[in-house]
Amino acid sequence: MLKASYAANGVMPWKLLGQPYLRDGKVVPLHLQLWPTARCNAACSWCTSKDIDRKQELFIGEIIELLRHFAKLGTQAVTVAGGGEPTLHHDFATIARYINNYGMKLGLVTNGLNLKNVAAAVGGDCDWCRVSVIEAYRGHLDRIVELSELLPQTDFSLSFTVPDDVDLDFALSVAQLAEKSPHISGVKFVQDLYAQDNDAIDQLAGQLDGFTKAFINSPVSGRGSKDCWVSLIRPMVGPDGYVYPCCGVSLAQEPSRRLPEALRMCHWREYVKPEPFNGSACRRCLYGNYNEFIGYAMNPPKHLEFV
Repeated sequence: MLKASYAANGVMPWKLLGQPYLRDGKVVPLHLQLWPTARCNAACSWCTSKDIDRKQELFIGEIIELLRHFAKLGTQAVTVAGGGEPTLHHDFATIARYINNYGMKLGLVTNGLNLKNVAAAVGGDCDWCRVSVIEAYRGHLDRIVELSELLPQTDFSLSFTVPDDVDLDFALSVAQLAEKSPHISGVKFVQDLYAQDNDAIDQLAGQLDGFTKAFINSPVSGRGSKDCWVSLIRPMVGPDGYVYPCCGVSLAQEPSRRLPEALRMCHWREYVKPEPFNGSACRRCLYGNYNEFIGYAMNPPKHLEFV
């Protein structure tokens, strides 16, 4: 169940089984993706937000307001991530505290370079943390172990983007690190979605046999659905204050490496009882399984007893 626990796209949405994601016939935004800032302290070649406006950032007062807003809508968890590095937000510790104050669980996606500066303030408030293994860790994997030990109460995992020119030795060393570290739950190897012909992911997969804490995540993409239920169950608020249907919008049309205005749903203040986003505009959708699963719940088939 490693992949089902640490991946959303490319897997069946098993986590929805038994979840109260419907209220009065409407889909509840159980999981909010929050991008508080576009500022970043890295320059990864495969970054899906490489061309985002790096000056965009939400003020802390507005963030507290939007967290209260989504908590009232039924949100149970918030993943703080971003087209930038979320821990660079000056009030990151305050963001974490308010997420917990409003009764929601906190997840964090980070490159880890600034994690030492916020770990003490976040403490046990973070339920899970995923560190993206970037070029800065080459030859310094011990730093990742140190980071994992900073948050002993947090489910700590790794992700590694596999470009077409991947250094397989570096990738395998990350898998080995996760395998032997008691503080690291696992490592997700993610295909570079901008690579045209990524044979590297297949080469790596062939060398991961025997690893119990590593898996390949190669999202299956297809055209978007007219009723994009993902936009209701796990919407994303960007550093511009707008709600987007998912965190993969930069890939949905022509790869833009920024947040496309055409795929905005509304400003977060207007997100009250939204209708599903019309995903027909998306040439590429990474959450087809979610849309199919929730679609059946909204329009169940007949003869349910005949399983």
